Amino acid sequence: MKKISIITTALLLLSFSAHGALYRWIDEKGNVFYSDKIPPKAAKHGHIELDQNGLHKKYELSLAKLKELEAIKKQRELLLAEKKQKAKKATLKKMQDEQLLAIYSTREELINVFNNKIKMAATTIKILKIRHKKLAERLAKTEAKYEKMKNPAFKQTITKKIENMLDGLKVYQQAITENIIEQNKLNQRFKMDLKRYDSLVLKNKPVVDNIDLSKTSKEPRKEMIESEKKLSKERKISG
Repeated sequence: MKKISIITTALLLLSFSAHGALYRWIDEKGNVFYSDKIPPKAAKHGHIELDQNGLHKKYELSLAKLKELEAIKKQRELLLAEKKQKAKKATLKKMQDEQLLAIYSTREELINVFNNKIKMAATTIKILKIRHKKLAERLAKTEAKYEKMKNPAFKQTITKKIENMLDGLKVYQQAITENIIEQNKLNQRFKMDLKRYDSLVLKNKPVVDNIDLSKTSKEPRKEMIESEKKLSKERKISG
């Protein structure tokens, strides 16, 4: 690195006074330079603007340093966002757990509520399928009647009826599909809520004489298996 003598520095400061600006920069080899102008090639290395006393007045960071600082900033923002997201999820989970325990006072109540909802969904699907089948049978008879007709006016009227029936079949099929999707969601929600409920209840059960009361009974597991068997039978009936 080049060393600049006191006399040279003084001359540079005098030059600065005359021209109004003095800059200091270091090239890629570590050489120090002073000038009243920044060469284009040196701009990317960054520089320091000096005041009339030769003291640092303003810093201009190099492009590499700016990119480094920008990367650090983005990394910090990402970590902060992840932290906030985790905290948000934890808060939401806690709220959902509290809500679950507030809605259902017992395990049996939770099972009964979901059983009723799933049963209603199965009944709705069954009714829709029956109506779809009846409409399809009517459509088949109407199409057969259409084939035997000779009068163009009557055939035009029947054509309109057939079109309406086809639209009705589409509506029924769409409703059946949507209800099956909702039924599957209910089944999944039931399993998740029941599992979570058991976990929360067992977590809050006391321990007496070093015996975990949550592990002294196998009834909850037995009830869940029996409930799932019952739901499986209802799904087969609705199908």
